[in-house]
Amino acid sequence: MLFRSGVQDYIIVSLKSHQAPTVVEAMQPMIGPNTTVVTAMNGIPWWYCHALKGPLEGRRIKAVDPLDTQWNGIGPERVIGCITYVASEVVEPGVIESGGAFRYQIGEPDNTISPRAQALCDVIDKTIISAEVSADLRRDFWVKLMGNVAYNPSSALTLGTTGDMIDDPDMQQVLRNIMTEVKAVGTALGSGPEASIDDRIEGSRKGAHNHKSSMLQDLERGRQMEINPIIGAVAELGKIAEVATPTIDRSEEHTSELQSRIGSR
Repeated sequence: MLFRSGVQDYIIVSLKSHQAPTVVEAMQPMIGPNTTVVTAMNGIPWWYCHALKGPLEGRRIKAVDPLDTQWNGIGPERVIGCITYVASEVVEPGVIESGGAFRYQIGEPDNTISPRAQALCDVIDKTIISAEVSADLRRDFWVKLMGNVAYNPSSALTLGTTGDMIDDPDMQQVLRNIMTEVKAVGTALGSGPEASIDDRIEGSRKGAHNHKSSMLQDLERGRQMEINPIIGAVAELGKIAEVATPTIDRSEEHTSELQSRIGSR
């Protein structure tokens, strides 16, 4: 249940991506003509093709927002994107343990450095989280996706931490294959990540070696995993860009089979 306190200047949505459409109706009393909605979630954002110059302008990502609930109920013109680098784990009910870089990247869909994005960044930067406004948030999304698409499903399938997978040569090669495919899709869409695979691997080794991915945490608790917004959305964009994603496709298939076996509560 949302805490309703009237129209807000900013609403930050930090739910699991598959949960976000379910709260759009309840958000309506908080949305006014000047309300900004900040999407601080993993995976491809539902508004990804908004203000994107070229043939994909305005295209909807069905793996993320299958019924256009967020597109129609929030409106892409209200949105600011937010990429989070905070590794968190629910260690017991009501207790969250956080680590990682404690860094946010904030940006407009049209890549402008807007007053509303800068104002939000200034507020967040006064906390323990370092925030910056990005002039190309889509490129930054693909850097984050290199890790999300590789580590999340792989950890659910192997039950391993980030370090467990990196330290295993065979598993590290699978991670590298997935990252290669993610980079290829992003590049084909004009937003190829500048980070190298080696940099992503070593950054994870140093910053999140003992971390259990969010998918593994959800698996252990019998919850629904963020399969479609993280894996399925990249596969969907790969088909649009005519880029083969065989390792990602197998990862999505096996993770979906795992979800169907355990169900969710």
